[in-house]
Amino acid sequence: MKRLYASDSENFDWAWPQEFRAEEARPRLTSGLKGDGFGARFLRRNGLLLVALAALVLWTWTVRTIAWHNAVEETTEELTAAFELEKEAAVQAVRDEYAAARFLSGEASRQAAMEAEAGWISKVLYGMKDNTQNDLKTAVWCILNRADNAWYPDSVQGVCEQKQQWMGYSADNPVLTDLKDLALEELAVWHAGERPVSEEFVYLYWTPQKVTLRDSFTDGSTTNYWRYGQ
Repeated sequence: MKRLYASDSENFDWAWPQEFRAEEARPRLTSGLKGDGFGARFLRRNGLLLVALAALVLWTWTVRTIAWHNAVEETTEELTAAFELEKEAAVQAVRDEYAAARFLSGEASRQAAMEAEAGWISKVLYGMKDNTQNDLKTAVWCILNRADNAWYPDSVQGVCEQKQQWMGYSADNPVLTDLKDLALEELAVWHAGERPVSEEFVYLYWTPQKVTLRDSFTDGSTTNYWRYGQ
């Protein structure tokens, strides 16, 4: 056999084996798919189609993923909004309940205060219990006017407990129901900011026949008098 050298240009090209030249002639795209099996032939013939199908699948998956993500975001926003509304409603309900409780507590406190005031007034009225209803109401307004007058204690209890002011008064006097109810009626008027007589009438004149209020300590030509119902 003839030995070939790289410098032998005439015979160098023909010196390569026939199989090598056949492999060089195949397209570069399928140069790696060697063999005559069905899989190799299928890939060589349909490679571009498979790439396109893979791209289509990837695009479809991407679109669906984005749509799912958007749907999740919208659902999350809706749930968040619904939760905020429920939370606001719950907070408002608590506020309303607290306001109602505070109102009821205030009402209960005011009612309890009036009950206590009526108890003190009824002890004063006990010494005049044989007088008429109008006489007793006249006496009640003497007490209430004094509570509003700067020259006297500023509470019903303080006015009632003032020494040497009320005939027949004692802290130990019983609280009669009819006297207390009468006092509560006039106290409701007073606490509402109304009154049947001016608050200057703070001087009481009592007899077994009648009870009268006047606006000065002594009788005089300028003295004014008032009785309940007259």
